[in-house]
Amino acid sequence: RLADVESVVHPDDRVLFRTALDTALATPDAPYRSRFRIRRDDGEIRWLEEWGRVEREPDGTPARLVGISIDVTERRRVEAEAAERLAELASLYEAAPIGLALFDREMRFRRVNAALAGLNGLPIDAHLGRRVGDVLPGLRTQFEPLLARVLREGEPTEIEISGETPA
Repeated sequence: RLADVESVVHPDDRVLFRTALDTALATPDAPYRSRFRIRRDDGEIRWLEEWGRVEREPDGTPARLVGISIDVTERRRVEAEAAERLAELASLYEAAPIGLALFDREMRFRRVNAALAGLNGLPIDAHLGRRVGDVLPGLRTQFEPLLARVLREGEPTEIEISGETPA
C-alpha cells in the first residue's frame, strides 16, 4: 500500500516523493522517477532511486505502479567524496602561488589559474580554448615543443621558459 511505502520515506523527502508520484498518477503516459531517502527498520538511512510507469484500467484509472527501485546509497557516498576532493583540488589550484594550466591534446588552454593569468597579463578567459602560441606568440617556439613532448611521452616534466608576456 502507498501509505506503507510513504511511511518509510524520510520526512524531508516526502514532498518530493509525493510530487513525483502524483505527477505520474495524474498524467497519462507520464513516467515516474524519484530519488529519496528511506529509514529502514534498524534506523539506517538509505538512498533509493526509482523509475516506473503507471498502468491504468481501461477507463484511465490508475491500477498500479510498475517499476524498479535501486539502492544508490553507495553511489551517492562516492559522488559526495569525489565532489569534496574536486572542490579541494580546485581550491588548491586557484590558490597556488605559481602559474598552473591544463592543456588538451591540441595544446589549447583548458584551465588557467589566476597566478598564470597574472603572469601573462591577460584575463583567464583570454586563454581558454586557445593555443599558447596564439595567446603568447613570443613563447611559441620555446613552449610548444616541450608541451608536445609531454603529450607524446605521457610523462610529466619540469618546464622553464623565459620571455615576454603582455604583463
